[in-house]
Amino acid sequence: MKPIAAGETWAHFLTEGAARDAILVLDGWLVAPLGPSGHALASAYFSDLLETTGMKPLAPLSVSQAADLSLPGFSAIQELTTSHASFHYFAPTEGKPRPRIHLDLFSCRAFDVESAVEIAARHFGLGDWSGTFVLRSVDSAERQTWELAGEGSFIHERCQLVRSQGQGRLFVGPRGPVIGEGTGDPLRFGDT
Repeated sequence: MKPIAAGETWAHFLTEGAARDAILVLDGWLVAPLGPSGHALASAYFSDLLETTGMKPLAPLSVSQAADLSLPGFSAIQELTTSHASFHYFAPTEGKPRPRIHLDLFSCRAFDVESAVEIAARHFGLGDWSGTFVLRSVDSAERQTWELAGEGSFIHERCQLVRSQGQGRLFVGPRGPVIGEGTGDPLRFGDT
């Protein structure tokens, strides 16, 4: 497997060769609280996401209000013929005054990460966020992982976890390795 090269898009990378299971996990602060209509927001978000990615629903959309009133918000899941997409929204509280969202998109159908982030930013009003993108495989030599960070629809950090022959794993950012030989040092994300 080769890493994404300069000028290549995520979609180009994912559609080379056989279909791969991939998951995008995104955790972000929102610039403003979401309205009370969780079902309308979820319906619009998933409709846009599925249209853009070409994915198809497998079951009806499920939206649930939080049962724990100390953590107000709602959750939504859309089962897909290629797996699922979901989000969990947490409204501001006294202890956590900023609204936040946790999203995931798991699919064996290729999708473009930038498009998925842009759709989330547009529907939820993303502020600062962090995420992980994984091309999944049972074979660890084929598994590929990127740590991501951004603001709104802009991805400003991509750091790939790579396997170094016999040396464990290390993170590689735009300017090279972030940690040394993978000798058990705590992982640091970002560039040095």
